[in-house]
Amino acid sequence: MEKKDRDKKDKGVDNNRVEVEGRKREYLMKILSQNVRGLGGKFTWRAIRECLIQEEVKFACFQETKMESVSKQLCSALWGDGKCEWRESLAINLARGLLCIWSKEVMKVTMTFIGKGYMGVQRVWTEGNISCIIINIYAPCKVEEKRRQCQQVLC
Repeated sequence: MEKKDRDKKDKGVDNNRVEVEGRKREYLMKILSQNVRGLGGKFTWRAIRECLIQEEVKFACFQETKMESVSKQLCSALWGDGKCEWRESLAINLARGLLCIWSKEVMKVTMTFIGKGYMGVQRVWTEGNISCIIINIYAPCKVEEKRRQCQQVLC
């Protein structure tokens, strides 16, 4: 353990800990978020898959997929195996497009919601029965549109 990590523990910093029935347990969830600028090429699939596997990512958010449809074959190729689930907000005329993929072995989705330029996934992480919401956002360029989008997401 590095000195910096020991110092945090000595000071009582518990960023990855949750108290369950009076006991503190440590949980770590690796999430990837990336603007892929199109998922059309197999080179892109391979690079993403290698990153997901190497970093042991359990939830991935992709923006600007530029896909008009998302298949099980695509998601399995990206994830590296078929042990994944996903939700998508498809591209319109090859613009935008959001995709969230996660390990179905470690989380259970309880709800999804989609709006213009964002997609949220409420899920329960099965290891600690911890509920949370992850929102995948592809923000507009104009400040006024960003404000509107933030208001929609927060409501």
